[in-house]
Amino acid sequence: ALSLSRTGGHFGLETNAGTIHTQAVVVATGRDAVPIVPRWKGMETFTGQILHAADLGDIQAYRGRSVLVVGGGNSGFDVLNHLSRVDTGPLWLALRRAPGILPKRLGGFAVHRLSPLMASLPTRLVDRLVGWTQRIAFGDLTRHGFPAARFDAATRLVENQIAIAVDDGAVAAVERGQITVVAGVTEFSGSNVMLSDGTTLAPDIVIAAVGYGSALMSLLGPLGAVDEAGRPRLRGRLGETAVPGLWLVGMQPSLTSYFQQAQREARHAARSIARMRCS
Repeated sequence: ALSLSRTGGHFGLETNAGTIHTQAVVVATGRDAVPIVPRWKGMETFTGQILHAADLGDIQAYRGRSVLVVGGGNSGFDVLNHLSRVDTGPLWLALRRAPGILPKRLGGFAVHRLSPLMASLPTRLVDRLVGWTQRIAFGDLTRHGFPAARFDAATRLVENQIAIAVDDGAVAAVERGQITVVAGVTEFSGSNVMLSDGTTLAPDIVIAAVGYGSALMSLLGPLGAVDEAGRPRLRGRLGETAVPGLWLVGMQPSLTSYFQQAQREARHAARSIARMRCS
């Protein structure tokens, strides 16, 4: 799709194969579209390698290499969960603020099974529940260099679309000293990476795990279906936008699993489109 317009209750979708006219459009291209790598001062001078978490590739390639992972969100912990299973060189996690972390399993129970219940509760209450679960699962993480917890993981998910991190071995690797938690990155110089507390590291590889940008602005911005940051403007939680006949499936993070939420959104769109055809 190249562009999307709406005139007289119908959409015009410009594609490489011509224009498609339709009464309803479902966009399901995925939320994490544009990898973000911060423009750190001096990064062009760095003699090591800088890549995004999306380009992690074969984890065996990191064997014996020193690696700095920047960012403690879902993608950062996903990277660390994998790297903790490899005999790397020194492995660091750079954090500017405390992450919200849930264990993949707690006492053999898959924590994600509670997500439908969590999604039905007030966000502020879920903030506390996530924080308490994190404390029960991992104890006081400040003893391992983590910043003090903020109890706002659910709020950040709802308001800023920052997914809650899922631990599957990374925290244990921190506890046994395989991963060292350090301060946030400020700048690069040659082979060195400077941190906000004044310390310096010299990693072979820096992995930016600070998230993704939206690719929706160019397509949906003119319709008013996304805000200035490319985040969907929705009516409710099931992917229906403020533009009649336009649905976004799999674009909005939620406390339920991604696939469960996308399935609910797809079914809602299908039912709504069926009613449109019958009217």
